[in-house]
Order: sequence, then C-alpha cells, then structure tokens
Amino acid sequence: MVLSGCATVIAPVPLTRKLDNDMRVSISDIPVAITKNDGVVAAWTSAAYAPDGSYASVPTYAIPAGSGPLAAGVGGAIGQSIAVAIMDAVPSARARRSVEVLNADIDKAALDAALTERLINAAAASEINFSSIDVVETKRRADPIDGQLSIKTRYALAEDASAVQVQATVEYYDSAVPYSTRYVFESKPPRSEMKGPHYRNTFTYHSDKFEAPELTDEVREALVFALGEEREARIRDIKDDYKQALKDGLSDRKLARVKKGSQKELSLAKKNHEKGLKSAEDDKLSKTEKAVLIIGQWRKGEQSSPLETALSEGQDFIAKMIVADFIDPTIPPMVLPTLPEKNKERLALIENRGIGILGLQYNKVLEDYGDRQVIQITSGLTSGAYHSIPASGTASYGNTFKVAE
Repeated sequence: MVLSGCATVIAPVPLTRKLDNDMRVSISDIPVAITKNDGVVAAWTSAAYAPDGSYASVPTYAIPAGSGPLAAGVGGAIGQSIAVAIMDAVPSARARRSVEVLNADIDKAALDAALTERLINAAAASEINFSSIDVVETKRRADPIDGQLSIKTRYALAEDASAVQVQATVEYYDSAVPYSTRYVFESKPPRSEMKGPHYRNTFTYHSDKFEAPELTDEVREALVFALGEEREARIRDIKDDYKQALKDGLSDRKLARVKKGSQKELSLAKKNHEKGLKSAEDDKLSKTEKAVLIIGQWRKGEQSSPLETALSEGQDFIAKMIVADFIDPTIPPMVLPTLPEKNKERLALIENRGIGILGLQYNKVLEDYGDRQVIQITSGLTSGAYHSIPASGTASYGNTFKVAE
C-alpha cells in the first residue's frame, strides 16, 4: 500500500533506496566516484576474495603455448593461448585460472575510462549533471564516500566460463542530511532503516552464453591433450618450488617439510590427471571440460573480442539505468513470493522459469527486444534492482549465488 508517497511495510525492507523529493530536487550537480575495477573475477568466493574480504590478486600461473590438438583449438576457438591451466578438480582453482586467461587481455584502467565516458553520455541526455567523475581506489570494506554518487563495478565469469556478468552497486550518502526512511512502519523502524545511504540500487547485465561443442572424438582428443599439459605444468611448478627452496638455504627440517608437501602435490596431480582422463572418456562434458573448450571463444574476433563486446554492452546498460533510476521516485515494493515448501519443487520452479540466479523473485519486464529483456525485481530484498538477461536465460555463478541467498 502506498500512502502519501510512502509504503506501509510489514515485511523485511528492500535494500534498494530512492531519494525523497526534497533531496532529489536539491541535487543539481553531483560528483561521481567510480571504484577501480578488479578485471574479470572468478565466480567462486574462495577464488575471488582474500581473507581480509578484499578481492584477491590472481596468482601467476603458467599457461603454455603448444602445437597439439588444443593449441589448434576445437573449431579454432582456443587459438595459440592454451587454457589448459583450468583443467583442475577444484572449482575455485578452475575459476581462478580461467579469469587469469581473460585478464591477460583486459586493460583495467581503460575499462574504468570507458564507463566514465558512458556515464557522461547518459547524463547528457537527461536532467542529471555530473560535476565530476573520478576513478578512486577504495577497499571493499572502506567507509562510504560522502556527498558523491559511489559506483562499484564487478565483472564476473560464470563458473563454466559460458557467460560474463557486469554489475554495478550504486550508493549516495550525505552526512549533512539525516536519512529518513521512505516506508511507514506499524512500530519503530528497524535499525537498518535508521541509517545508511539515501540512495542505493544494483544493476546487472548478463551476457549471452557460449555453448560448449558437441562431444566428438576430436573434442575428446583435445581434452586428453589438455589434461596431459596440465599435469606437466603442475609437476614443473612443484619441482621449481622445491628447487627454489634448496636455493633459499632452508634448514633440513624445513626442507624436509617442503619435500613432503611436494610429494603430496605430485600425488594429487596424478590423481587429478587420472580422474580427468576418466571424465574425458564418458559421454558428457563436465563443468571443467566445458570451461576448457569455451574460454578461448571469449578472445577471438577481428574488430573486438566477444569479451570486449559483452563488457561494453554491460557498461552501456548500467550507465543508462543508473542515470534513469537516480531521479526515479518510485519506491520499490516488498512482495514476498509464495514458495513451495519442498526443495525439489523450488528447484523445479527455478528451472522452469529459466531465470537462473534471479531465483524465485517476482519481476516485471520493462523492455523486450526478443533476444533480450530488461527486467526489474519486484519482490524480496532486492526489489527494485534491474537486470538485463538474454532469452536463453542466465548462467550459473557458483557459490557467489549461494552466499547472496
């Protein structure tokens, strides 16, 4: 129920916030702060974040060039840079090494500069005026930026490498003006509604998906080759680490510990190789195998790679939506969806709706282009958030979705 521009709430309040009329009118010029991006990150939290909560830097991992079946590529997809480094039984390691392949082609500063230009163009066609747009370096858990429209971007690779996601979390704080909730409560407002940003919303672009090739004899040959290259690369790294330990002049006790660890790693490499060979011989592609075959498709292209195109389209979407939403006074509704009690029925509902990580939240279609839709979530904690999704549905982004749930 909406009364005098406010909503009466009996359920948890959406994270999305909108400016009240007075503040929206008073802001004629607004500075923007874009947090420096981390390139393409892995969709597994163990690979994406460091222990302190900041984004973890991706460790160097050798990605050899070769002339075997995988070097030529299945359908020419992988090209001269072999993605054998992602042949790993551990999802977080596969994800981490996958993004390293893609980040080799990304200029992070240019990515932020491109978003800056798109924001300027979007504002020029609206009533918003950005007095300045600066790219700043802030930690993930840093204090909010006061008096500026704060934009934090996240570029993520799907767990099977089939798609990328461009997301922006946007907030506006003003310590000089106390925050006043836009909702009416039967009793005292919850603590979360007594402080925080005056404006907050998220905008997410889900790229089109690449499909893995059919499992032919040629594909199996490429996978077996990749497994062999992966095993050799891991063995080489393990031996190099031990050689470095010898050079460092460690004590006999420490050296014995390093040697024991090396033997354990060699044994694990052998087991992973055998497990991978067994998987390559079956009649279906695992997530790891799909990633190996798909990852190179992001890098091919004459004028621009599919990765560059996806990131560009994603930035264009979030820039336009940020400008449009910041001046939109509509208060997000809180409607709790009616969910089946049994988990199997819940999962079936998600699959039938074909909206992947959007789960069971209700939404409304704002624009329909046939092959893509722009939707707005209309239930749950993310009510008011915007998504651009392909008609083929969204990809899976590993345990980041579970953490969000």
